[in-house]
Order: sequence, then structure tokens, then C-alpha cells
Amino acid sequence: MAEQGLIYDSLVHNLAKNQGKTVDFDAIKTELVKTAKIITHNVNLQLDPETLDALVYSENYFMVGLDNGAAEELTLKSYEITRKMALFYPDTHIVHGVEEAIDGNCAIIFQPSVFESYLSDFEKFSAKTNCQLVGMDVNKYWLGPEVGVKNTFSAYCMLASG
Repeated sequence: MAEQGLIYDSLVHNLAKNQGKTVDFDAIKTELVKTAKIITHNVNLQLDPETLDALVYSENYFMVGLDNGAAEELTLKSYEITRKMALFYPDTHIVHGVEEAIDGNCAIIFQPSVFESYLSDFEKFSAKTNCQLVGMDVNKYWLGPEVGVKNTFSAYCMLASG
């Protein structure tokens, strides 16, 4: 998936250049070098035992937020690899009414910094459904601890951590 996306990105940038648009390939190269370091970090990432247990022993996965295509792809890959039901919910949809249809022992994977004002809703949801909250924050996991900022290719970094 990532390889196809990078080829597509390259085609778009080169088509734009061929159409007379200004494309700063030096800046893109700088971003790609940074992205390669982050991807290497994320591929080798070791989850803490508590997070790993929550993911291994859950019956289903729910990916929440990160509505940029990466979360949807990670949801599909999770299902394909683990053979556990995996669903994607954009934004805060999961904490607004679906708890009646969710069985316990699930992992709710979300990004705490994005949902800071909704953390109490997530905690109430977790208690009602007996689901584990798994906070996966961009600055800690997907973009690497030394970077801390989103770059142009952040979706590839997220896919690598998945």
C-alpha cells in the first residue's frame, strides 16, 4: 500500500511540474529523508506490555479518528492479519450511541491528544462497554519521539507503525 501511494505521489508531483507548476523537489526530498527515518523507527517500535496485552487479548478492534485514509487501511489490515472484527469510526462517533451494540473485551484505539476534550466520554464509554482504551498518540508513536511534528508524508508513517 505504501509503495503504491509513494508512486502515486511521485506521479502527481511530476505531472504538476510538467504542467508548469512550481514543485520544490529539494523540499520533498528532505521530507522523504525524514519520513524514511520515522518509518524505520515505527517498523521497529516496541509497544509496552500493557498496550500489547490489550491488543492481543481483545476480541475486536475499533480504530477511532485519524480520518486520513491511514486509519481505514490499518483497520482493514488488522482484520486481515488477526482475523478479529475491526471497524473504523471517524471523529467521536463511537462515544455517541453505539455502546449498546458493542460487546465487551474490545480495544478502542484512538489518539488522546486529538480527543482531549472528549477523554471523559471515552472513559465513560470504556467503563460501559468493558473495552480497553488504547491511546496511540502521533508524537509518541507514529511520527517518532524525536520529530514531534507532522510532515507531508505522515500517513505513511502511521501505516508503518500499524
